[in-house]
Amino acid sequence: MYYSLLRIHLSLLRVYHYYYYYYYYYYYYYYYYYYYYYYYYYYYCYYYYYFYYYYYYYYYYYYYYYYYYYYYYYYYYYDYYYYYYYYYYYYYYYYYYYYYYYYFYYFYYYYYYYYYYYYYYYYYYYFYYYYYYFYYYYYYYCY
Repeated sequence: MYYSLLRIHLSLLRVYHYYYYYYYYYYYYYYYYYYYYYYYYYYYCYYYYYFYYYYYYYYYYYYYYYYYYYYYYYYYYYDYYYYYYYYYYYYYYYYYYYYYYYYFYYFYYYYYYYYYYYYYYYYYYYFYYYYYYFYYYYYYYCY
């Protein structure tokens, strides 16, 4: 009688320990994955948030910088162009070489004008694309 009760007691104890360890195993298992995904999500969103603002500022920086520089360059060489144009007609007999000088600035002006024009639009759309890319990813995954 005593041994049979002892056997029942030990078997119940074994079952208890089994469920006890089973419970703690899964508790720590979910605890670990909860914090793992929490920090993963946190840094993931931080990453998108950071790049969203990074491209946001660079997008507007390039937009205004090249916009300003483009028109500055345009009017600067535009004035040069007309200056030598009239200079050439008024002093044709005395300053014949300004004719070549004028054409040199004419082509120089157009070269830089179109160069900055395409350069500006290239960077404009580059930052525009990445700005909205990180914007949508951030709001899609982090909200």
